[in-house]
Amino acid sequence: MTDKEEKYVGSVSQQECEIAETALLEFNRGNYNNCLQEINKLENRTFDFKVSHNKIVAEYYKSELKKTEAFQKNLNYLLNQFSIRLEKLDDVDHCVAHFNLAVVYFHNNQYTQTLRIMERVYKFIEPMDETLAKQVGLLLVELQLSVKQIDKAMTLLVYLENYFTNTSVTELKGGKNVGKEQSDKKSTTPVEESFKKKLAVYKARCYLMNHNLESFKKEVAVLQNSKVSYCMFQISNVTFK
Repeated sequence: MTDKEEKYVGSVSQQECEIAETALLEFNRGNYNNCLQEINKLENRTFDFKVSHNKIVAEYYKSELKKTEAFQKNLNYLLNQFSIRLEKLDDVDHCVAHFNLAVVYFHNNQYTQTLRIMERVYKFIEPMDETLAKQVGLLLVELQLSVKQIDKAMTLLVYLENYFTNTSVTELKGGKNVGKEQSDKKSTTPVEESFKKKLAVYKARCYLMNHNLESFKKEVAVLQNSKVSYCMFQISNVTFK
């Protein structure tokens, strides 16, 4: 990308911001046709990676997640178009496209390729948007369990639990030292509670795969008390950013 193009991408008008917000709103509502109509209003932003990426994702959802092969080809074409190489990944904003590609590989049972992508993307988990960061963490845990890297999965689960549930990500990124007592006083949102339960399910799976039945039973008991049945939590959604 030339300096002129980079300057153009960095310059976003108020109207374009409003269009992008409307597109995201329509996407979250499941109105993918309306979402694409809004995105098409930004067609003059030819050199904007996010706009191109979001259009690909919206089109995939419009197909009811059926045109996976086309989705994969479009993502690869996008990454090549913007000369974004996994081994040289240095921009957190580009992680979402690689993550979405990893999701496709994972569901195709291409674990080696998925692991190669996820190990690189995971390095950006702290500066990453919290929602995407959680998805990255959960997919990597699922992947590690799929390839029998149980100890790595357990280590990652401990990190995710400490990073996302003991103290808010905002406080961590702001450099504030918040004690556990203060953190415990904060109310937990349904989204946060759901994430905690997913971590607990994965911990139970780790214990079971390591034949640690005592710890497994304890974890399952906690889940049952939370009205959560022991089941697999699969990553099934790609991310619209």
